[in-house]
Amino acid sequence: ARVFNVPLYPATFEPLGREFVCTAASLEFLRRHGLDLNRVVDCGVYYLNEAQEAQLRRLLNAGGGSGGTGVEPLGAADECELAAEAERISNLLSAAPDPSAEVRIPVRRIGCVSSLGVRVALAARLQRPADGCQLLLRCEPPVGGNLGQTGDGYCRAEAAAADTIQPDGCVLWVVRQRQDSTSAAVVGASDDVAETESFALRCVGFSRVFRALVNLRKPLVGHNCFLDLLAMYEYFYRPLPVDYEAWKAESFHRLTPLVWDTKHLLYEFRSACKFNSLPIGSLEEARDALTALDAAGGAGSAPTIRQLGLAESSATSGGGGGGSWAAAHRAGWDAFMAGEVFLRVSHRMLLLSLRPPATAVSAVSSDSGGVEFVRRPSFAAYRRVLESRANCVNLIKAKQHCVKLDAPDPKSRRPPVLVLRRWDGGPIDLLWVRDLVAIFGLAGLRSLNSGRQILIAMSSFAGARDLAKELADSEEFWLEPHSRLRHSLPLRLAIWMGTAGFTALALRSVVKIAKRVL
Repeated sequence: ARVFNVPLYPATFEPLGREFVCTAASLEFLRRHGLDLNRVVDCGVYYLNEAQEAQLRRLLNAGGGSGGTGVEPLGAADECELAAEAERISNLLSAAPDPSAEVRIPVRRIGCVSSLGVRVALAARLQRPADGCQLLLRCEPPVGGNLGQTGDGYCRAEAAAADTIQPDGCVLWVVRQRQDSTSAAVVGASDDVAETESFALRCVGFSRVFRALVNLRKPLVGHNCFLDLLAMYEYFYRPLPVDYEAWKAESFHRLTPLVWDTKHLLYEFRSACKFNSLPIGSLEEARDALTALDAAGGAGSAPTIRQLGLAESSATSGGGGGGSWAAAHRAGWDAFMAGEVFLRVSHRMLLLSLRPPATAVSAVSSDSGGVEFVRRPSFAAYRRVLESRANCVNLIKAKQHCVKLDAPDPKSRRPPVLVLRRWDGGPIDLLWVRDLVAIFGLAGLRSLNSGRQILIAMSSFAGARDLAKELADSEEFWLEPHSRLRHSLPLRLAIWMGTAGFTALALRSVVKIAKRVL
């Protein structure tokens, strides 16, 4: 296997702006694991989804509208520099002795705006030339030295000056020439089309790799990858639909026909073979535990996995990668670990399926249970043994274990909602309850009946059970499952009023009957 680390950074252009929303803890986590944010911004490969690409191409075909079309939106400083540059070029054009003579003027660099963005912005700001002339904006490789003079003796500017080299390494020229120069106009037009297409493809960037993987219809292996699937859909394909079922249908049938989540597979393997000590939260720890089983002699021709070294993209080569690829929470390392864990769990599940029922429980023992392979199992054999567990994606902090991409989701099971109250009926301090419940896990709290009751919704059955044990012997508090009939004050009042009304009507009827009898 070969590891690839390709940093990604979104391409932005007016009117499409991109925003990042993150917490301080997330930034600290990334920095703690060695993420170089400056390198991501400087060397990151761009990406666009289909809707953003269509928007970009509409802007390019329409000339870019009123703003820039570079890889960064034009800020206030860039706008001022562009206005000053447009005025300078206009003055140079008007200062030429012959208004119809050919003139070439290099454009100064405008911040970090790309040459295409500068071209689009200048085209909207420069004045139209005199009749019989046209203005062209061309990109050419930088050339040093004096470029000579035009036919009328008007001296061209230096092209190799540092302030004329654009961010993409070319020199942008404003060319005024006669309208009858059709050949030059055709060459300029073809250059414009080629450069526009090159710029569009550069903005699409990594999305082209994603589309190639989609067209190949290859299986996808991830670890705890529900959010990854959502991110890939939105970043590389289309904006996320509002309806969850619509996303499931489109994601499964169009993008990822076969998905394996190694965290779900680890849960299934641990449950099937009673391997309760198998770590699930860390890919590296799970890999080490499975490798130790294989080394103990019970692997039955376990797969041999070799890492061939780090392969970085050309944009990131020379960035000081070295041997740092073997680091958790880097894309290449996590992908390699997920693939290795998938193969080792698949092999163990295949062994488990081939063993006699009497020895199935000992699937994690040091012996192979009488199962030996003449040759190493093929990937097709692994796919068959995991067929029932395909397209099951693990969920964290949710009310169900996983979602099913190609079928209805498993029925969710929620821990019972609990009600805490005092024996004497007095109010309860909500902050005290919050601190108490935090010991046993995440929970939602709600005060009822003027603080005399606290609703507690635990995130797990284990947390609810432990909280009940903690308060079982309390002489001050009483904890019980919530009941709408017993704990809803409006409902109890309505029932009481209905009962009272019914009783009053019954007594009235009895009184009337008694009067008639007497």
